[in-house]
Amino acid sequence: MNTEPAKWKNTEETLGSDYYKVATQFPASGIKKKIGATKITDWHSFRTARNRTTSSIDSIQECIAQIHADVKNCTTKVALTTDAPAADSYLLHL
Repeated sequence: MNTEPAKWKNTEETLGSDYYKVATQFPASGIKKKIGATKITDWHSFRTARNRTTSSIDSIQECIAQIHADVKNCTTKVALTTDAPAADSYLLHL
């Protein structure tokens, strides 16, 4: 197996017990990072779209379908990379 061995050391801490804490460190070089995409919803645009809707609710199915359509229109897909493995919706809107 071509991986680095785990490293451990005695921390010399007992925390009032007769056992010593051991710190173990495992190399992460063999771990693959999952890269994909995430969805970011612009909630300000969503609220604006919902406020423009002035029709009364005649059917709950139509209302839910309209809400789903508004969410879909206000949501974008953002690609994730190894440099940015997560997306913060607040920071993306700045």
